[in-house]
Amino acid sequence: KQTIGFHWANGGVGASMFTGVPMHEFLRRCGVTEVTEDRRFVWFNGPEGETAKGDDGSFAACLPLALCLDPRKELMICYEMNGEHLTPDHGFPVRLVVPGWVGGRWTKWLKKITIAKDFSPNFFVNFDNKVFPTFVTEDMFWNEGWGYKREYDYMELNLQSTITSPAHDEVISHMANVEKRYTVKGYAYTGGGRPITRVELSLDGGKTWQVAKLPVQQPTEYGNCWAWYLWSCEVSTEELSAATELTCRAWDFALNTQYEWPIWNVMGMANQAYFRVRPRHVSADGGFLYMHFEHPTQPAS
Repeated sequence: KQTIGFHWANGGVGASMFTGVPMHEFLRRCGVTEVTEDRRFVWFNGPEGETAKGDDGSFAACLPLALCLDPRKELMICYEMNGEHLTPDHGFPVRLVVPGWVGGRWTKWLKKITIAKDFSPNFFVNFDNKVFPTFVTEDMFWNEGWGYKREYDYMELNLQSTITSPAHDEVISHMANVEKRYTVKGYAYTGGGRPITRVELSLDGGKTWQVAKLPVQQPTEYGNCWAWYLWSCEVSTEELSAATELTCRAWDFALNTQYEWPIWNVMGMANQAYFRVRPRHVSADGGFLYMHFEHPTQPAS
């Protein structure tokens, strides 16, 4: 069933080192130190005319002031990425960084910051990055005010895991040699600064599972684990040659895990179902030749 959101796939993600001014310190120096009746939200707007949507064409994020004032959340106004000045594609000269939250809240080319009593009226704040119940249609979304219902905002990242090796269209041959080993790889991440506690791999579509290896991630000074985890699981080529479907799922510190199948929503967002890779066994003259792997989507397509 068609959705109206961006056609992102599993490759629309990365991990970087950001350098900038802590948001709580920036606000303190501007005289904003507490939440009051008239100071409850912070609007972060990019340049006017950046898009063709909304009253002024700006892209914006709207965050609770309490979040921005909390040093434990580690928000920042960023000016460097991986030790170098931001490039135009990444938001030069400065951008907003909100660890553990979806990228749609990380305003690039930051132009204006407003402390406000109410939620931002910006088009993208109200009509993008939403996860609605399955019965909400495109017509209902645009005409019945669903965008203004804050309970459906997609804010914190949800738990995700993905298989990257074998890659889409990868071919593995000569599987008959049972002495060979193959390392299945992928990544996992979640929001809230929670660590990933395990990733499991199945070679039979979820009937049986084995635990993958996870790297140890050093938490920040506030105990947060913001980066992704690059997991791996070594299997024999004999096991791989008998695989019917490669499937992975992750667990985090709060014992959140992924659901088995996608749950449709009109914007097509926050799909955290098991990631599945289908192997196609190719034989000739009664002998096994190779396996060809197919992903459900191609990265960033």
